Amino acid sequence: MALFKFRRQESEVKWPTATPAGVEAFKEFYDAETFQETLDSFKRVCIGANVSRGGRYSEFFPYLKAAYKDVLPYKYKEIWKILEKKAKQELYERNTIGHIERNRVLVVGAGPVGLRTAIEAQLLGARVVLIERRPSFTRNNVLKLWKFLIEDLKSLGAKKFFGKFATGSINHINIRSLQLMLVKISLMLGVIIYAPCKFVRLAEPSLTEEGALIAGWQAIFEEKEKEAEGYVFDIIIGASGKNCVLDGFSRYSLDARLAIAITANFVNRWSSEEAAVEEIGGLSRQYDQDFFKEMHQETGVDLENIVYYKDEVHYFVMTAKKESLLKEGVLIEDLQDDHDDPNGRGRILRPSNVNREKLLDYAKKAALYATEKKSTKLPHTDWKMLPRGDKGEPDCCIFDFTNLYAARVAARVTVRKGQPLLGAIVGDSLLEPFWPEG
Repeated sequence: MALFKFRRQESEVKWPTATPAGVEAFKEFYDAETFQETLDSFKRVCIGANVSRGGRYSEFFPYLKAAYKDVLPYKYKEIWKILEKKAKQELYERNTIGHIERNRVLVVGAGPVGLRTAIEAQLLGARVVLIERRPSFTRNNVLKLWKFLIEDLKSLGAKKFFGKFATGSINHINIRSLQLMLVKISLMLGVIIYAPCKFVRLAEPSLTEEGALIAGWQAIFEEKEKEAEGYVFDIIIGASGKNCVLDGFSRYSLDARLAIAITANFVNRWSSEEAAVEEIGGLSRQYDQDFFKEMHQETGVDLENIVYYKDEVHYFVMTAKKESLLKEGVLIEDLQDDHDDPNGRGRILRPSNVNREKLLDYAKKAALYATEKKSTKLPHTDWKMLPRGDKGEPDCCIFDFTNLYAARVAARVTVRKGQPLLGAIVGDSLLEPFWPEG
């Protein structure tokens, strides 16, 4: 006798259709190009659907979808099916894993890993709030994505928000674009995001507050964000980068010979001349000694390796030799590290010891020489500007990545007044790798 496994057919949620103002707000949200525009337009999306701002997946997404699925133009409809298909995967167990009154998560940091963690917790059925101290996304640097990451992002609808994503053999994306698409996915699934909102410290649970039982922990923020401060949680995820904001997660480092990296981002105008310039997936001195030797002889630039990706910007990352930087005037003095000082690593790269104009010239020479020798010379070196000061600042950085950091523990449980708190760290808070490699 054959055995059949029947799956309960879930009925469609009934909900009033969104208002015309809500439909226009959703179009703005979907096409938004900045973090703040995305957050502001999504608030109006929720108002237009007459739903609360975020909540557990089963309490939010079906109602938002019901309000908009029949009134949006075709361009904006496919994303609902993609997200719903993702949420129905067996591993999420109907989005109700664990005790429904618990699993309240606070994620600190809206970097790519923090956002992806928030999405995963939301799909598992948690109530998720994410805070980000910055009001905007400004990181132009480009990340290489492993194949499994590309497939994961596609399953979340990445190509709907960013049409050029993973086109052909492209396996990278600039960080700002990645963050923006993940923010949109998070919000649609029910994650609540507060920004700018800077985490200061944890507040231990109070047994009573105005006569009501408070079962869980809260956080203190630098700016008074009443809604965020009122959030009670029992899980906190630190995704704030190497300067981890959570106590109890000490890190160790592997010291090695000084390694100096330079990143440079030039404007991409998407011209035919720029399109003709081929990417450089990664060149190392050990595999192409003649190329690096000739670059040094002709330009004075002496590198260990160089990578060039073409995305929203022309992005270059390279490892430069200290002797070359000193000779070319990028570094003013050969300052030695004070190994007795825990902050002594990288003294030579302090801003006061870096000639900014020489640094920009050094990076330009490397970019122009490398592209000319490997395909077609980059047609211009107009800097992508960072929003700093009155006129902005060229997006070119020099930094020390000698020390690769790793946390001693990834998670820990703290109990106060009978209330447990699961703390965990992800991303660069957990492990700080040499990120151009993936």
